[in-house]
Amino acid sequence: MDRHTVFAQLDDAARRLDTACEQLSENDLRHASDLPGWSRAHVLTHLARNADGLRGLLLAARSGEAVRMYASPLNRTADIEAGSSRQSEVIVADLVHATHSFTVEAATLDDDSWNATVEFSSGGPNPPKIAADSVLAMRLEELEIHLVDLRSGPTFAETPVPVAQILLDRVARRRTRLGTTISASATDCDWRMDDGGSGESVEAPTSTLLAWLFGRSGHGAEQLPTLRPLA
Repeated sequence: MDRHTVFAQLDDAARRLDTACEQLSENDLRHASDLPGWSRAHVLTHLARNADGLRGLLLAARSGEAVRMYASPLNRTADIEAGSSRQSEVIVADLVHATHSFTVEAATLDDDSWNATVEFSSGGPNPPKIAADSVLAMRLEELEIHLVDLRSGPTFAETPVPVAQILLDRVARRRTRLGTTISASATDCDWRMDDGGSGESVEAPTSTLLAWLFGRSGHGAEQLPTLRPLA
């Protein structure tokens, strides 16, 4: 999927998130999300700070200067915890503003900047370098996965299949880096991953594979081997 198509999918995901937020009351935001220890308020605050962090990576691509995504892992956690205690309208307004700022930065980035590499850094030593044009897919993943984490209606079954294939590629590689053997194929599209391990082969719809590989319950994933949740 090319950059412009991913950008269009980002707009669609952001609209679906806006719709979900409009339906959440102050009390709703205090209820648990699908992420252990996080309320819906935590999820929305995380999405806002993630937009800020990824915008920083785009600024790094534009300027050529190193810009940390987060000041440190501890700062990231503290910012989410503090931000989650705000009133619902403040949390949502913050998310809308952060998302808009990211979108504007992405929309105005030139081709040379998209072709740059940036340090994926939160302050640790020897940060990996990533392609700037992968930042859009990173944001798309955050929106699609955490939209479901809100437990406010949207499910993985509503994730567009082309987007689901991108997310499956990304999360399967991530699981492999974490030491999990992945042998899986989707029954409703041509996605497949086999890293050559000896583990059980899984065949399931994309919605089930997304839930399973991201460590979420439901969508049929409860019938598959348990994987820890990825935030």
